[in-house]
Amino acid sequence: MRMGGINKGRLKLCGKDFVEILHGEFSPLGNVYIVGREEDFPEYPTLRDYFENSGPVGGVLSALNFSNTEKVLIIPCDSPLFSKEHVMYLLDNIGDHKIAAFFTEKPTPIPGIYRKELFDDLLNFFKSGGRSISAFALSRKSIFIHPRSWRSIRGVNTPEEYSKLLKLKGC
Repeated sequence: MRMGGINKGRLKLCGKDFVEILHGEFSPLGNVYIVGREEDFPEYPTLRDYFENSGPVGGVLSALNFSNTEKVLIIPCDSPLFSKEHVMYLLDNIGDHKIAAFFTEKPTPIPGIYRKELFDDLLNFFKSGGRSISAFALSRKSIFIHPRSWRSIRGVNTPEEYSKLLKLKGC
């Protein structure tokens, strides 16, 4: 069972929303935007999905389209343990790749760093029926790195995973 329609960005960890944790962690690095509905996150700058109901592809398209930097960090709102250390690890390893992300049991393209130049390729991929961000990432010059700490990049997708996270953090 997944999270049943719960806004995962509003789940709490030690008294803070996941998005609050991530915003606090990453705002010192630059502008942070939430891809989602403004009414769900009124206290944060938000971007709408490039295409409504397009899943992760729509969110990545929005971020790439809006960004004015060469490299764009994409983090899901359900990964509150993701840290600046992970970002630095990706940046240290991106080289001339178009995407740098992690490999857990399989390639995990989000969280990851995407080059802005991928916007047109991703848009064409979507328009031709592509919906899997994994398929897109695997079809481009990407590097998937084994994370130092697997648990910290993994998203919270089920009530059981959320319960484990709360126990892990002692909340």
